Amino acid sequence: MAVKKAVATTRRTKSAEASAGVDTLTAITQVGWGDGGHDASTGDVNDPDPDATQAPGEFLVKDIENANVDGTNAVIEVVLSADEGNGRNISSVALYDEDSDPVVFVNFSPKGKDSDTIIEIDLTEEH
Repeated sequence: MAVKKAVATTRRTKSAEASAGVDTLTAITQVGWGDGGHDASTGDVNDPDPDATQAPGEFLVKDIENANVDGTNAVIEVVLSADEGNGRNISSVALYDEDSDPVVFVNFSPKGKDSDTIIEIDLTEEH
């Protein structure tokens, strides 16, 4: 499966400010699900736009279900349950911080979604 990631420009700015002691880095609290992370005619994965404000084709935003720290990585677990996103080709997610600003965008090969399908994605934010 092809996967392309981009750290959001807003997150890079916040990280630089936190490193300089100007501000603190906000926690990741939500995930946005989308179906616009790929070229619909070819299935090719699009490059994420770090200046975007939401996941491409975003149709649902949910609270993060679980997050763990593994060394210098934050592992974020998100699930699109059986009753969410049916009939869509899921191909993008975005993580958002507690200010509702984007943190990272991830586009991937489309995954068809119906009521018998549950999609789990583990995202790792590297520091």
